[in-house]
Amino acid sequence: MIFVVLINSSQRADPFGKKLNSSETATAAQKYSQAFTDLRRELEAFKGTFDDFAKDHQVELEKGITDKEAEILKLQLEIKK
Repeated sequence: MIFVVLINSSQRADPFGKKLNSSETATAAQKYSQAFTDLRRELEAFKGTFDDFAKDHQVELEKGITDKEAEILKLQLEIKK
C-alpha cells in the first residue's frame, strides 16, 4: 500500500536555511535548474565531438598498424631470402 502526503509550499523546508523568501527560493531553484540543463547540453555536445575525435584517431591508428604489419611482412620475406 502506498501513501501520498501532500504538503503546501509553506510547509516545505527552505533548502537555503530560511534565508530566502518563497519567490527568491523559486528564482534560485530556477537558476540551478537552468544551469543543470545547460551543463547537460554542453556534456552532450562534448560527447559528440569526442566521439568524432576518437573515431578519427582510431582510423589513424588502424592505418599505422596496417603499415607496420606490411613492414613486418616485408622484413620477414627479406630474412627468408
